[in-house]
This record gives sequence, C-alpha cells and structure tokens, in this order.
Amino acid sequence: MAEGLSFHQQGQFDMAQQRYTQVLQLQPQNFDALHLSGVLASQTQQPQRAVELITQALRINPHVAGAFINLGVALRQLKQHQAAVDAYDQALRLQPQDVDTLINRGVALRVLHQHAQALDSYNQALALQPHRAEALYNRGLLFNDLNRLPEAIADFESTLRVIPQYHPARWGQTLCHLQAGDLALGWQTYDIRWLQDEKEFTTLALVSAKPKWQPGDHPTRLLLWPEQGVGDELMWGGLLQQAKVCADQLLVQLDARLIPLFQRVMPDVAFFPKGTPVNESLYDAHLPIGDLAGLFCQEFNEFQNIQPRYVSADPARVQALCIDLSGTDSRPLCGISWRSKNDKRGQDRSMALLDLVQAIGSDQVRFVNLQYGDVSDEIAQLKLAHGIDVIQCKDVDNLQDLDGLAALIEACDWVISVDNSTVHLAGALGKPVWVLLPFNADWRWFLNRTDSPWYPSATLYRQTTIGDWSSVISAIRSDVQNRCQQRYG
Repeated sequence: MAEGLSFHQQGQFDMAQQRYTQVLQLQPQNFDALHLSGVLASQTQQPQRAVELITQALRINPHVAGAFINLGVALRQLKQHQAAVDAYDQALRLQPQDVDTLINRGVALRVLHQHAQALDSYNQALALQPHRAEALYNRGLLFNDLNRLPEAIADFESTLRVIPQYHPARWGQTLCHLQAGDLALGWQTYDIRWLQDEKEFTTLALVSAKPKWQPGDHPTRLLLWPEQGVGDELMWGGLLQQAKVCADQLLVQLDARLIPLFQRVMPDVAFFPKGTPVNESLYDAHLPIGDLAGLFCQEFNEFQNIQPRYVSADPARVQALCIDLSGTDSRPLCGISWRSKNDKRGQDRSMALLDLVQAIGSDQVRFVNLQYGDVSDEIAQLKLAHGIDVIQCKDVDNLQDLDGLAALIEACDWVISVDNSTVHLAGALGKPVWVLLPFNADWRWFLNRTDSPWYPSATLYRQTTIGDWSSVISAIRSDVQNRCQQRYG
C-alpha cells in the first residue's frame, strides 16, 4: 500500500495500480486499496469503474468522508449530479465544515438548477473561509444564472483580489458587463477571451508575423479572421461594412458555408474559407472579427449603423422554394427550430418540438423545418402521435447547406426559433424572427429587452422562471393569434 500510494502521489498511475491490485489479490476487502483504485480510475477518466470501486470500499467502511467526496467527483464525471449531491451530503455528515465539499456540492446543485440550495452551500463555505477563491467564483457564476449581475460582478472582483491572474473570473466579469449593457466597459476587457482554456473559449488566435491592426492604422490590406461559431460569425458580420474604413481592402475569413451569403452583398471584399490559412503575402495587418464590436458598438445608438439586411440568399433558390412550398393552403409558412447543440448551454436553450408547435398552433400556420441535424424521426413521430405536419425540404441540408437554409428562411413568412445559429441567419437576412430565450440568456441578448440591437427584425421572448417555458409558450400563442388575425382581418 505504501509503495502504491507513493507512486500515486508521483503521478505514476500504472505503477500505483499494479501495487493496489497486488494488495487486493491478497486482501480483496482492503478499504484503502479499493478506495485509492477508485480515485485513480477517476483521475484516468474511468468514472464508472471509479464509482464501482469506491462504492465497494464504502460498504466496508462507511465512515470515511474522503471516500464520499471522491465518489461525488466520479459521479459528476458521469453527469449523475443528484447522486453526487447525495454523496457530498454523506461526507458533510461526517465532516460538516469541509469547505471543498461545500463548494463541490454547490457546483452539482447549480447544474441541477437548484440555485437556492447551491447558494446556501457557497455561503456556508465562505462563512468558514471568506476569501476562498473557488467559492467566490462559483457563487459569481450562480448569481449570473439568476441575472443578479451586480452581485456576480462583485464576486468575480473578489476572486481576482485573491487570484489576480484568474482569467475565468475576468471573463465572467466581462460578459456580465456586456449583458448589463455596459458596452464600453465590456469591450475594454473582451480580449481576455484569448486566455480562456478550451472549456470556456474554443477558438485559437491567429498566429501571424504580420501586425495586429491598431486604432489609427490604415493598412492597404486588412485580414479579418473568424472566431467562435457560425452564429457569432453572422453576428459580427453585420459590422463588415463599417470595417471598410479600417483599410483600403478587406480580406475576410468565414465558415465556407457563409461565404456566398456575404459575397452577394459585398462583392468588393475578398472572402476566404475558415480553416484554410491565408498567405501572409496577401495582407498587411490582421484583426479578429469579434474586435469590431469594440470599435463600432460602444453605445447602443451605434447599432443603428448596421444594415438591416447584410447577407443575401440566392434569388433563384428562393423562387424555386417558394414554388415548392406554394399550394392551395393559404396559411402562412412559419419556419421553426427548437434545439441548440451548444456544448455548454444547449440543453437550457432547447425545448420540445411538440411544445413549440402546440404553442404556435397547427391550425393557423404551416410549419417548415429549419432545425439543423437529422430530425426526420422526431418529425415523423409528431405526425404519427399528434397528426401535425412539419414540411421538410429534401433539397436543403439545414446543417451543411447554409445558402439553401437562407433561401428556405426567405421562403417562409417568419421564423420562430430557440437561440441557435438559425436565429442569427434569419436576423442577418432581415427576416422577422421570434427568438425564444432561457431565463439567463446569452450576453448578446442583453437584459430585459424584447428587441435586439443586432437584428431589428427580431422579437425576444424570455423565460420568467429558470427552466420553465410556460410563459414563453403563452406569449407566443397569443402573438401568433394576433398576427394571423391581422393577416386575414
């Protein structure tokens, strides 16, 4: 056991496991060998094995708080958050004032949207250790969830007083400032995004021998390079026309699926597909496209300079789709999208297809599928169980063929969607789009607004309670009725 523990502490996991296995061959009920084998399994990304081993150890000795703590860690790896909370509660019965356990319990409870209990856990931890950075930071995230932005900002600031270089706290603070509408303050520290780890911000900054563009510069050729996802590229793309004042010629990298849409409106801009390096001989300076907002959107009235329709669908495809979708049925065409696949927030942003179509009312409109990904089975099940039709255009791949999706959006009368890239495409096209937002919406939708500065054609519907779409559904149902009455009135 001593050799195994020594190897374990040195990070020599294979050697440690060999020793633990030898112990268990001699003493199958050895608590320490079972427990530490479980810890090692958790550390080597084998959470299911970790749970089995630590559970077996706890059957032998259920009075070791550390084992319950490590069980909670493995359960969180498996995303079994309620079980993790139960494990942490067991640990706290044995060690009521263990700050690490209180913090971990709060993290698990926050994932479960049990915010009051999570807040209580963080507050208990901070009562014991008022300057504990992990507790302050995680409580800041929780306050952000609750749209209590001044408290979130204060907790992030307290975190930074303890650990000045803790970038996630500065990033959290930045997003809170933006969400609160303090644009100048938010853009001032928006560069911190490049210091985030892969879980927080996945884009890599361009590495180039050419200089980064600075205010006051006017190079002959400026490369604007992409960051974040398709929706972000569409949103920042509204500022490309204004960016022309920064150089004689613009070169812009974008997701290849978006280039035709922008090229039709800006034939004088040279577009390059994302993921393919642009030869440095072609440009004199460069800038990430997200930096444009700090240049041109310091105040809300400056958003009015964004053209209301700054991308364009293929007119021939729009006409062809309009013909395909026409018929004797005169009900308006409502394009719908109900799911976000965002890694961090997708579940909170998504809603059930049935809930969405029932809110809109299938007797008043015809539904057109704008959801990306293969949802054929979901649509077939809706038809089978409830008799509701959703039109799928086989000629358009809503994920890969964004030019086709844009044409399909144009063929619809309006769009209703959760917060995903479809919303940004509809907004960039200037198509009327109703955006369904969770209680704690992304910063770009700001707070308490029903309109969007980015997209004048958008109307925002927000949850009034975390995780509860009922208020949104009720508002949509009423507004669809009013829209249809006006159409036929």
